[in-house]
Amino acid sequence: MPLPAFAAQEARANAAVMSHLSNATASFAGQPPLPVIFERDYVEAEGMATSVPLIRLPSASVPGSVRGLRVTVQTQAGASHWRVAEHHPDGAGLSTLYLEQA
Repeated sequence: MPLPAFAAQEARANAAVMSHLSNATASFAGQPPLPVIFERDYVEAEGMATSVPLIRLPSASVPGSVRGLRVTVQTQAGASHWRVAEHHPDGAGLSTLYLEQA
């Protein structure tokens, strides 16, 4: 079934974003790696500043029941192992997964 015009444009825009901005790959529970945007977002909680690791990827690529799932993120610096703490879809086809140390 073809996507409505706006949904198709949104999918193309998200694919272009991931193509140009992905800086890592992520593998969920042994699945093939997916291109992702890996960041350490600045946050302030209870008067303390810290950084929170996160990945951004197409919502369609997020496995079901992702919370608590182990994920391996591969960057140029090497592999790191995490667990998904939170999943925040943006409503426009991309999701942010906040990570915690595995």
